[in-house]
Parts: sequence; C-alpha cells; structure tokens
Amino acid sequence: MRPEGQLFDGQRVKLVCWVEANPSQASLRFSFYRNGILLQSPSVHSDYISESARPTDSGTYHCKVTDGKVWKRSNQLYLSIRRIPVSKPELIIQPGKYLIEGDTGSLICSVSNGSLPIYYQFYNSSSVELYWELSNSTELVYNIGPISRRDKGLYHCSVRNEVTGPQHSEDIEIAVIVPVTDAVLIYFINGTEIQSGDRLVLQCRVREGTEPQFLWYHDNMLLRNGSASYHVTADGGELVIHSFQRDNVGRYHCAAINNGTNTIFNVTSDCIEFTLRARSYSKEIVMSLLPLLLLAGLIVLRCYIQRRATGNSSTVSQPRRTGSQPSGEAPADSNLEYAVVGAAHNAENTTADLIYSKVTIKKRKEPGKRIAFSSDLKKDSKTDPDDYCITYATLNLSEPSQDDDGGDGNVYMNIPRK
Repeated sequence: MRPEGQLFDGQRVKLVCWVEANPSQASLRFSFYRNGILLQSPSVHSDYISESARPTDSGTYHCKVTDGKVWKRSNQLYLSIRRIPVSKPELIIQPGKYLIEGDTGSLICSVSNGSLPIYYQFYNSSSVELYWELSNSTELVYNIGPISRRDKGLYHCSVRNEVTGPQHSEDIEIAVIVPVTDAVLIYFINGTEIQSGDRLVLQCRVREGTEPQFLWYHDNMLLRNGSASYHVTADGGELVIHSFQRDNVGRYHCAAINNGTNTIFNVTSDCIEFTLRARSYSKEIVMSLLPLLLLAGLIVLRCYIQRRATGNSSTVSQPRRTGSQPSGEAPADSNLEYAVVGAAHNAENTTADLIYSKVTIKKRKEPGKRIAFSSDLKKDSKTDPDDYCITYATLNLSEPSQDDDGGDGNVYMNIPRK
C-alpha cells in the first residue's frame, strides 16, 4: 500500500500486487479483492488505484495472480480510511450580490474539505431554513427566483458530516435592483412662460426604481453641475435655475438610470419647453409719468380751489357814488351804481377778468330790505349763451353811515346761477 500509514478521506491510495519470481516468464494477470469481493477483473496491471478513497473503501484487501495455469493468492492487508471533519463553508451569490427583480439567482455553499456525505442547509436573515440536502459533493447550489424585492436581505449556509457538527458561513447580503420606470419632469409654476429674472425649479421623479441617478438635458445637451446660472441638488433630482434669462429658453427633459450586475436601466421624461415672457412696459410708463400726473393734478386742484374761492368770496367792489355821468352817455339816474357781479367765460372756457356790470338798483323806502338788480348788458342773437355769463345777486341795502367815507356799507355777495 502506498502511501503507508494512516489514510484519510479523499486521499489517493495505490495497492500493488508484487510477484517475487516468475520462472516460466509467462505473461501474468492480476486481480484485486476487498472483503472477498472482486474489485478488478484479471488484467496485466499489477496495481489498483483509488484516486479519492472514502471511508466506505475501508476493509481487507488481497490480490491474485496467474500465469494461465497456476493461481497464487497474496496476503491480506487492512485499509482504514478516516473521515475528515468538514471545513467552514463559503456562500457566494451568482451572478452577483445585486440581483434584478424578475431574474433568477443562485446561492452556492461550498467546503474546501470534509468527508462525504455532507448535510447542507440554507437560511435567510431571520434564520428561517429555506432549503436542505444531503449531498456527496463539496458544494451545493440553491436556486432562487424569480427575484422579488422581498428577497432582499442577509443569507448564510451551514454544513456538517458524520464527524463534524454544524459549521456556518459568513452572512452575505442580497440587494434587489428594481429597474427605474416612468420618469416625470415636474415644475412648480403656472404655465411655461417665465418672467425674466424669476427662479425656476425642475424636479425629476420616477414611479419606482432602486437608487436612481438623474441626468438633465437642455435642448438635448447634457447639463453639467458647473454653471453659475444653475445648480443640481446633491441627489441629482432637482435642477434650479437661479435667474431665468434668454439663454435659458428651450426644451428641458431628464433621464433616470440605475445599474444591475451587467445591465444599465434608463428611462427618459417628456420634454417641456420654457419661454421668456414678453416684457411689459406699462408699469415703467406709469412710473415715469407719475410725477407729471401728480404735477398736473396739483395744478388742476389749485385752479379748482381758486375758482371756488372766487365764486364764494365777496367779489363786489365798494360802490362809488358818482355825481355825474361819464361823457358821451345819457344822464345817469341817481340810482345807477357799478358793482362786480360775476365772471365771464370765453369760448375756450377760460376764466377772464372780472366784469364790471352796470346795474340798476330800485330802492325802496324801507331800509334793510332785500332788493334785486339786473344787468343792462344786452345779448345779441350771435352770442352763444355759454360764451357769456351773468351772475344774479340779491343785495341787502342799508343806509350809509355818518362816519362812513362815502360808501353805503352794503355787502354784495355772489349767488350761484340756477
């Protein structure tokens, strides 16, 4: 037996049937037996080889040799093959730790050595047994699929054989990749016309997808996060334009991507076109004309106040007593007086100078009584009634005072025309 000594499970063993002498020089044929059972039919090979001896190969061996006439039997040799304790297992995931939802995957539990058979068990993160099998192999494959997001988590396996208790692998995590779907571009203003200088925020969202990455495009050109006029947030999901200008006008869209083991998923949103709102000059015009409007209003207000003051204040001058009529006129009646009785308006509706109208006062004997007067000015047929205005007044006459300087002391007040 080679090698000599103690043999272990899985070790290569070679048994040699040796003949000391062959006087006839005849061709010899060899046979090998274990526990009296023929293992190899007579052949010209004088050795018997077990590439991987198992504990079941333990037993009593002998050989026979013949030259075709005579049979010779060897001595017996006992082989004891010890079982090997199973090593700590290793768990791997195929095709990788990142599994795509809907695909299939495999958990492979393997040992470097250990006597067969080996008892395998697979567990999830909750230590719930998923699968077990007694195998005459140093590795076992457990297929899972189709993969769902519920399969995400930690997994491990354990092994044991007849001479070794359970040996557990390290935990390994399965990550389930949900492909990105249905990218949508969202903006937070009414309409797509942007006022110059306004802030525009665009947001890219997906209906589902594991750890999406976002890309932004302006007129189909990829935007880099390196411009002073805009920036992309840390997670990539928002594009912020600080001050919308003519250079920002155009079509915008976003794309979302995520990666599987050997696959890249990509979805793109619809395009939205943003335009620059036409500038309105009405506000600027109003602001520029406001000082002029205020000035015009003050002028109108002043004119109104002056006209009101002219109409409501005493506009009748102190009457003069005349001893004689001016030359060229008929002799004046002793009751004729001159007084300011109103204002005339010309065709352009502007106030002219005060008109001194000649009025006839019809005195009564009772002092202090109110009397009426009228103008002796005549209107001709060509005069527009609106071109000339006479204000009628009611006078309260009183007798002149002895201390007066010649005035009669009457107060003459205008009365609005009816």
